[in-house]
Amino acid sequence: VKFIPTLGWIVALALTAAGLAFLVAPDWAFANLAHTREGLPTVFGGRYLGLGLAFAMFAYWRDLRGLGVMSIAGALMAAVDAATYAAAGEPISLIAPHVAVLVLGLLVAHFIFRSSSFKGHAQ
Repeated sequence: VKFIPTLGWIVALALTAAGLAFLVAPDWAFANLAHTREGLPTVFGGRYLGLGLAFAMFAYWRDLRGLGVMSIAGALMAAVDAATYAAAGEPISLIAPHVAVLVLGLLVAHFIFRSSSFKGHAQ
């Protein structure tokens, strides 16, 4: 059981490295990280289902830390999406929903981490 946090760090580092690879060197990432452009819709679906399940479980467990961190992660994802679409000159109708999710995620995290309930559980 003592090795589980170490495994968590390894997974976190691997996912972070993969995310950075797709952001800064997408051609390399597609060639080396077992993904295809054609598979992206299904991959997105899986990611959203996984994130939805994680949010639901943290809410069910009333885990404020988990909900706060997931809210920040969602905000980060929305920020990357909004910046990507803005840089590509996409219409505001495609950018605005991502900005709204970014703001909502940060607000939720702010209220969680500033709440007295969280402060009572933050050990």
